[in-house]
Amino acid sequence: MRKSIVLTVIAILVFFSTFFIACSNMTPVETVDTYIKAWGSKNANTVAGLESENLWEFYYGQPTDREQRKEDVKNGFDMMRQQQTDTVRTNIEIELISQSDTSAVVQASYTIQRYQNGAELESAFDVHKQYTLIMSNGKWLISSTGSI
Repeated sequence: MRKSIVLTVIAILVFFSTFFIACSNMTPVETVDTYIKAWGSKNANTVAGLESENLWEFYYGQPTDREQRKEDVKNGFDMMRQQQTDTVRTNIEIELISQSDTSAVVQASYTIQRYQNGAELESAFDVHKQYTLIMSNGKWLISSTGSI
């Protein structure tokens, strides 16, 4: 049991260290795809770290307080853990709408299903979002998201 936990932790560390190295070479679509899938990791530190790397200094037009955002993400994950809820994202489809040297617009659609203690909590529903990204220091950063 202990050996499998250690191997799992090592595998996760290798995956995310590879991810962070690769971030600077990602396309806008890959950036959004990685961001959406990170939320499925069920690890608040992973998502908070990813957001620190991939969110622009201004998010939704407001300055991003990175430490506050990390705390908000961790609190959200803690609440889900206390409520024993789980969110699964499937049928992820991502499309590049437009791109220039300095900005890009990406649309993403996916299905969300929520569970509590393994039982369906609510009916599955589709999500449609538009992400605006900007190029900063050779890296695509998510500037804003919005439902479409």
